[in-house]
Amino acid sequence: MQHRLINTYATLLMTLVSVACAVQPNVFTDSDPQQNFGNYKTFAWANDNPMSVQSDYMVSPFIGAKVMDSIKAEIESKGYQYVEDKADADMSVSFSIGARDKVKVFNDPVVISASWRWGRQYWEPNFNRTTTFNYVKGALAIDVFDTKRKAPVWHGSASKKLSHDEKKGSTESIAPAVKAILSNFPQR
Repeated sequence: MQHRLINTYATLLMTLVSVACAVQPNVFTDSDPQQNFGNYKTFAWANDNPMSVQSDYMVSPFIGAKVMDSIKAEIESKGYQYVEDKADADMSVSFSIGARDKVKVFNDPVVISASWRWGRQYWEPNFNRTTTFNYVKGALAIDVFDTKRKAPVWHGSASKKLSHDEKKGSTESIAPAVKAILSNFPQR
């Protein structure tokens, strides 16, 4: 009975952890502290195909197009104007996307028996149980460069455990992920 209770508790805990990880991506941003973003008005893509794929999995070009649309819309919402020609832009933007297989290992002592010694009952751990949890971690990174200096000025990234639908190509979480990454991008 005690063994089942521990198994149930461990399963519930792993489920809660995986649900919590699935809800919000881990976001990281960094920028050049010397850079004055007030000097920037326009942006363009860094090249004809601004997407770099770094993945154990195939990434659909439809996902790349959705990421491009989301990045463009979000930067425009910050007050910057998109231009087609990189030579006319103050900033150039590129991004990388990918997914990797990950394994999380849990090693817990399992208490399965109670004993009486010296007039007291105590719980005796009989062995350690190792549980593995396989998942796919997706990542998206956005990089912004000063076009004239050809130097990086801003970087943002997000990563999270991908749901089954996301692994199959669902694009529902792309716009929220881009919004989360660019939430710290300077407003014009």
